[in-house]
Amino acid sequence: MKHTFFLLALLICFKMPAQDKSKAESQRLMNLLQKLEGTYQLQIINSRDKTELPLYLMDTIQAKRHITDVVYYKYKGNVRLMILPFAEINKKDFKRLERVVHISSEK
Repeated sequence: MKHTFFLLALLICFKMPAQDKSKAESQRLMNLLQKLEGTYQLQIINSRDKTELPLYLMDTIQAKRHITDVVYYKYKGNVRLMILPFAEINKKDFKRLERVVHISSEK
């Protein structure tokens, strides 16, 4: 009985920090999402599907952003991210992008 109680207490001790880390990571990504909002666009090509952008891609957006060039990052199949450059974002007349657009492929 003591052995079982000890194992249970040990499991709880190890699980709690992991949950805290997970919550902290989720909060960090949510803050990053708010910061990056309007500086990237999810483009769905030749489809009316609804696609959600996972939070972990916020780090990718930040890492792939270029100083002067627009970056297109293939997310999956017919979905890509358009990531605006720092030069565009820092303009006085910068207008935030819609989060999701449906576009037709160029033929």
